[in-house]
Amino acid sequence: MQKRWLIVCVALAISVAGTSCSSSSESDLADVLPDAVPSHLIDDVSSFEEAIARDGVVELVEYERAVLATTGCLEAAGIWVSDIAYDGQRMRYSFDFGGVSTEDEARFVEQEYEQCYAEYQDLVDQIWAIQTGPSADEEEAFYREVLDCVSDLGYDVGESPTLENLNDAIALAGDDYVQCFDQIAADL
Repeated sequence: MQKRWLIVCVALAISVAGTSCSSSSESDLADVLPDAVPSHLIDDVSSFEEAIARDGVVELVEYERAVLATTGCLEAAGIWVSDIAYDGQRMRYSFDFGGVSTEDEARFVEQEYEQCYAEYQDLVDQIWAIQTGPSADEEEAFYREVLDCVSDLGYDVGESPTLENLNDAIALAGDDYVQCFDQIAADL
């Protein structure tokens, strides 16, 4: 009986020590990640994503590993998934999934995707986007061009690329906004 009690106490001590290590690990992770990473992603980080992000950098092979883990998770749930494709210009992986015919199936697929994405790819995507995305000045210049294009088509939109002006331009111009966005993005 005493031996069994000792085993329970040791297991409990290991469990408590593991818990305190993981919260320390989360704070360590927050220290190495870019400030733009939302804190909820760090608070809810999976061990898979933490292993990738612990140095504060996501390499292309790590990004690919996260995408493959997400697609593998979907396939394990019985969901059809296409091959992944890499867009070198935008530095992004993509894939299609689903192939469902009912609303219930669509809800199931969406739920499974959200779970798989949160487990394997959400934090990795955020870090990757920050690393490979445009600087604030480049982003502002891009959206200024988009607004100029929308304005040239006859829509009355603000001159500065604020979130409010962009939302107004999307609401006013609809498909014309998308056309301008795609045109400017293609020229990059």
